[in-house]
Amino acid sequence: MQKQQRIAFVTIVTLLLVIVAVLTGVALGRKANDKNQMDTGEVSYGSQTEEVFSYEEVSGEYRIKNLNTEQEGTLKIPSSYNGKDVVAIDRLTSTINVGGTEVYHSKVTKVIIPKSIREISDYAFYGMGNLESISIESGSALESIGIGAFMNCKSLASVSLPDGVKKIGYGAFEGCSSLTGFFFGANVCYIGENIFFNCDRLTTIEVEAGNINYLSRDGVLFDYNQNRLLQYPYGKTESNYTVPASVSEIGEWAFFGNKKLCAIDLNQTAFIRKYAFFKCENLASITANQVDFVEKDVVSDTAWINNMTGDKVVLGKVLIRYSGTDSSVNLSGIVSVAPFAFSGNKMLQSILLDNAVISIGSEAFFQCDNLTDIYLNNTHRMVNIGLNSFGSCNGNRRIYVPANLYAEYIGNVLWKQYTDELAVHQTKLSFNSNNGSVYSDISVGYYDYVGDLPAPQKEGYVFLGWYDNAELLGEPIEKGLLWKRLEKTVELYAKYRKKV
Repeated sequence: MQKQQRIAFVTIVTLLLVIVAVLTGVALGRKANDKNQMDTGEVSYGSQTEEVFSYEEVSGEYRIKNLNTEQEGTLKIPSSYNGKDVVAIDRLTSTINVGGTEVYHSKVTKVIIPKSIREISDYAFYGMGNLESISIESGSALESIGIGAFMNCKSLASVSLPDGVKKIGYGAFEGCSSLTGFFFGANVCYIGENIFFNCDRLTTIEVEAGNINYLSRDGVLFDYNQNRLLQYPYGKTESNYTVPASVSEIGEWAFFGNKKLCAIDLNQTAFIRKYAFFKCENLASITANQVDFVEKDVVSDTAWINNMTGDKVVLGKVLIRYSGTDSSVNLSGIVSVAPFAFSGNKMLQSILLDNAVISIGSEAFFQCDNLTDIYLNNTHRMVNIGLNSFGSCNGNRRIYVPANLYAEYIGNVLWKQYTDELAVHQTKLSFNSNNGSVYSDISVGYYDYVGDLPAPQKEGYVFLGWYDNAELLGEPIEKGLLWKRLEKTVELYAKYRKKV
């Protein structure tokens, strides 16, 4: 009996020890799981575990992407996974509509980025419309921010980037309409175009002293040498602005959408890139004496162009728009023709561009269906063209170029699209020998040299030369003369003297 009692006692004690061990294991398991969640971004649901992010291992390090669970408030990016560093943040929304108005992960208001992150890649936080702040740990390794990384984060009011950031991609903060200011560090060496597109509250852009690539002046972003004006803040409130005299180029989208700017003096600016003043709806005055070249839509939807009433709209030395009805147009003193300047003009049949013209923009003569004769009379250099400057090829159209440059035109890559239309204008020379010998017509090309001319015989007279007028006045037309005329036909008259 006593032995049986001892056996029962031992059994009970053993059972109690097993229960204690099981309970202790569960508790330790929970602690381990909590630690794993903190380090790797996992969330437990009963017996199932779901990772907050998806992970991709590259060269022994991890990149995160796809925020798989609905997060609320603060989103902490993990610094490690499976004992290895997390070094990059890829797109956290698997499917996005770039350019749309959708809001993604709408409950996330703050993001904490660990110092291990070196790259925030393209569209990483795209469309997180309620994201208000970004906290980056001190000692951060962050160097690169990709295209559209924070695009349409409309509640993001400020961003403080670590000193190590070097590259910021195209449109990185586009649509961040709560941003009021931005500061670039000393090590930034690349800023993509359109970085602050539609940041309509942005009033100032600053650059840290010591940056050798960029600088800020009065809150406006320039390249270091102030040759290029890169970004005029959308929300800047001044009504007048004078571009510094050192600036030769205005960057694309530089002033886009500014509603306050009424007058601008471009000073020594020679080149304006696309959309530079697009939708500056109150911009009514532009001083642009030195402008030689523009890309497309530089002044579209501005008060300046909307107030223009003449057939020709000229900015500096650029023909921006022609809306006349003449069948033949002669442009003089124009250095370049802007993209789409004549586009869709059905009345135009012939155009002559004089010696000053050196550039014709993309689709400048697109859908000018009745344009058959184009004279490019710059004899010093080939005229540059853009894509489809004259639209599609037309078997009835001729593009006349000087004889001295014809070979260069034929061999140029851009001009290859119009090789079959290129020609040298020929002038027919007919001979009025004033009752002397009769000769057939010959021709001479524009800016080519006159060849051999006949010497007519007339009884009792000595031939003295050919003249282009019946009065036989002026200089004679002789072999070797550089032909600079564009008439279709020139009649030459023989001059004689009586034999003694």
